[in-house]
Amino acid sequence: MSMQVCIPQRCLTVLSAYAPMLMACSKQKDEFYQLLSESLSTISKGNDLVLAGDFDAWVGAEYEQWNGVLGHHGLGKMNKNGQRLLELCTNYNLVLTNIFFAGSLNSKVTWMHPRSRRWHQLDHIVVRRRQLNSVKHTCSMHSADCGMDHALVRTSCLLLLASFFSQQYKMQSVHQHRNNENDSSTSLFKSFFSVKAMPDYPGTNVEDAWSKFRSLVMGSRVSAFGLRQRKQPDWFRESANVSIPAVEARHEARLQLKTQNTRAAEVRLLTAKANVQRLVHG
Repeated sequence: MSMQVCIPQRCLTVLSAYAPMLMACSKQKDEFYQLLSESLSTISKGNDLVLAGDFDAWVGAEYEQWNGVLGHHGLGKMNKNGQRLLELCTNYNLVLTNIFFAGSLNSKVTWMHPRSRRWHQLDHIVVRRRQLNSVKHTCSMHSADCGMDHALVRTSCLLLLASFFSQQYKMQSVHQHRNNENDSSTSLFKSFFSVKAMPDYPGTNVEDAWSKFRSLVMGSRVSAFGLRQRKQPDWFRESANVSIPAVEARHEARLQLKTQNTRAAEVRLLTAKANVQRLVHG
């Protein structure tokens, strides 16, 4: 998945990728990195780039051998997927932002092996080497409930969005057109408001006076303009009595797993996740 954002004098391209797992065959990995390389080659070198995804790659801590690609804060050893990712970054002058910021182990790792219970750093955010100064921080966020076994990775960058003045002129013309259409409704609102004008209420405090005045304005507004009708049904409100308890149950199961860390707690969390997914996808 790709997205392009215009910023002053250049563009920012955001790519999201999901690499084959470590146990996948070499043909699948070659096809994935070939497609990713073709996507990177189509992006202008003058444009900024953010590549984020689950690469199932252990890049290790050998920053001397991968100078300019890795920082001084890597973890563990490098696997085959990590070597593929580092070679891709070397070819396109990219850097892994996760490795350039110091922090605790919890702020670096993103996934725990289900059998060995060891944490690894598999998810990465990659930018161009010249963009590294604009990246303020990159870390893992284990408190974010994303409904998956990987932790969310967040990066903070300095980006100045461009202003589109032509859109402002179009918006003004649209608002002016709507105002012309609502002249009759505005006159009707004034008539309702004048009929229901609130007299002075001696002895009432400010909060009561404001409550009565607000009710008067809202009642006149509904009588003149009517209520806005939704074009599409509100799925969340219709299924709130079922979906909200399911999400709360998943959150409680996640907290219980962090405190007890037993097989029963893990099964309870997996069941809660499956229940939420079933409700969301129907």
